[in-house]
Amino acid sequence: MTTPLVSVLIPSYNHSSYIRETIESICNQSYSSIELIVIDDGSKDETVKLINSIQIYIKDNTFNFIFKHRENRGICKTLNEAISLSSGDFISIIASDDIMLPDTITTYVQSMIYSNEYMVSHGDAYIVNSQHVINLSELGDKTSRLCKYEKKTSGYVFEEAIRNPLHTPFLAFYRREVFQTIGLYDESLQFEDVDMYIRLSSSFKLLYIDRPVGVHRIHNSNTSHKKHIIEGGIRSLIKKYSDFDLNCSEDQKLTLISSLKRGDFDYNKWKDLIRSKRKVVGWGTGASYSLFKTKYDIKLDYLIDSDTEKSGLEIDGMIITNPDKLLSENRDEILVLILSSYFGEISTWLDNNNFEHMNSYL
Repeated sequence: MTTPLVSVLIPSYNHSSYIRETIESICNQSYSSIELIVIDDGSKDETVKLINSIQIYIKDNTFNFIFKHRENRGICKTLNEAISLSSGDFISIIASDDIMLPDTITTYVQSMIYSNEYMVSHGDAYIVNSQHVINLSELGDKTSRLCKYEKKTSGYVFEEAIRNPLHTPFLAFYRREVFQTIGLYDESLQFEDVDMYIRLSSSFKLLYIDRPVGVHRIHNSNTSHKKHIIEGGIRSLIKKYSDFDLNCSEDQKLTLISSLKRGDFDYNKWKDLIRSKRKVVGWGTGASYSLFKTKYDIKLDYLIDSDTEKSGLEIDGMIITNPDKLLSENRDEILVLILSSYFGEISTWLDNNNFEHMNSYL
């Protein structure tokens, strides 16, 4: 097998508790031709000191190592700077609190060489909390998975992306030509992944590796847990796509904007209605449900999902059931929260079954 150079980029910011594990996971790859580039975006903790302390180890275990520390400029500018410094045929980006499994780069390179029609690949992830050092040998079938309830597919996935734009690829692996074709990250935006996902999926075929390629940490300093960043970022995306030519139909653009608006929906404005109901039910178990959990402290009585294969499965201590269960509920006593990008289809079902918008569903 040929061994093209792979540039792994780590934008770091205040992750001194995790970044050593992230770096070690790159140094311990079964693939040897790796260039590691770390740019610290003005960390206030011990991140820079820690990286400096292991520079010899990193240089001994990578083909090339570049480390920069400067003032805070934001994630998009940091990634663009890292890309400009890179020289690999492939580029991989990993968050400074995530971990790459040992054979991931080998898998990616082999897959991309074999399937040369794909320009980007990505995969599933194990999900862990922040409380412990990760022991890879303890991960397995019982470990939570990022794509357990909302599977990704390979190919032209623009329709999938506009319906669920917040469920972005994990550990994306790019051919260098991607950025030469569609450009770098949009530095006017607060976060990077949603916009890049939309632009990628509108231009290229994506290859999905249907198994874990890494470990994603969930903790309170994740960007996805920072409500003001999420809400401001979504609003800026809505503004961009309202004016931006995506080279798609008007219906597709409206679907994307509608999906983003659902992500920006503020349930706090409906507290009185929520409190007045005897039961509150969530319809959806994918990325929109995950975002809902991070933003709101609203107790759900049970979960509904349109996918009948999920019926009977348990998530967050609740059993997933099919929509027919709602037919036996008192419409005046229940409130259904649509936690899915398929708002139109679900709301039509609810309307047809005498559920009233803004009274028995939101």
